[in-house]
Amino acid sequence: MGFNIDSPDHKIVGKCEGCGVSTDQYVNCDNNFCHRHFIECPDCIVKFEGKCPMGCRVMHTRRGKLSVS
Repeated sequence: MGFNIDSPDHKIVGKCEGCGVSTDQYVNCDNNFCHRHFIECPDCIVKFEGKCPMGCRVMHTRRGKLSVS
């Protein structure tokens, strides 16, 4: 997602959560139990298969048992 990306004044201020490179790509975790939104570069999207680079941090209850996705 980018705003005014064709403008010469456009600046990328986001950093990839996986590697720290400058990017303005905002993604939704592909883990069906997480879906956390974060900034991730195209290389890390491939590397982490569309999931949270540092591991999904959302805890979920399934059938009464606590699990980490």
